[in-house]
Amino acid sequence: MKYTKDSRLEQYVGNTDDLIGFLKYKGDNHKQFKYYAGVKTIKAICNSQSILLSDGKNWNDLVDGMDFHEGMPGYRRFGACFSFSVSESVAMWMLYGGIRGEGAMIELSRSDLNSIIKTGTVELGYRTNDHGFSQVEILESGYNLYRQDILYVGEDDNGITVKRSDERVEGLNNMGSSPSLLKKAYPWAYENEVRLILEIPEEYVPKNAECARVKLPFTESELSSRCYIAPNSTGVGSGFNRSRLKGEIRWNLCSSCENK
Repeated sequence: MKYTKDSRLEQYVGNTDDLIGFLKYKGDNHKQFKYYAGVKTIKAICNSQSILLSDGKNWNDLVDGMDFHEGMPGYRRFGACFSFSVSESVAMWMLYGGIRGEGAMIELSRSDLNSIIKTGTVELGYRTNDHGFSQVEILESGYNLYRQDILYVGEDDNGITVKRSDERVEGLNNMGSSPSLLKKAYPWAYENEVRLILEIPEEYVPKNAECARVKLPFTESELSSRCYIAPNSTGVGSGFNRSRLKGEIRWNLCSSCENK
């Protein structure tokens, strides 16, 4: 199946394999990839010049996390969730910036992601308490590292609705099912998520490996220059750029909280 920049979601919803191919094509061709997290996590990415991909068990969307973790028999998957929105997302900042403004974001380009995928080596291991990583295995081959858009799905009396970016198809009678078709509930659609996915045959993964680490082919200063601090943060000491939304939002999420 050949996809182009003019390919549309409605062309492929009737065939699961074609739909997965379409979502991978779109995932490969976004201009920007924004990774929102806590300040400490983003600093750890810059300091280690690497990003951790998790198995989904601790994701905030419990259904998606479990589907991702258990949904592909014979394989283990690890992933990192990015937003492909060109502009910063108020909703994402509220989720990760929180009351105290302890959120940050690293913004990578398509070229950056291409370089990451071509790194050639991934590490398997587990997280440590200091936002670190303990390695138990190194893989130089036998894995697949790729990008894929998430499809958002809702259902009511009028049928099934699916959404990706600004594309929406309504009134479907059924929805294809495949471990490779990554779906989330419709209320999560504000994310505009594209996922970096590492897929490995199960026999290559040690039992105590709970995440994977992929090296970023950039210096610490190059990564820091791609980072932004939450709009409701002073940003003191972070070394990151100011959010483009700084000063544009009445950001008092807890004006009457007793313990701020």
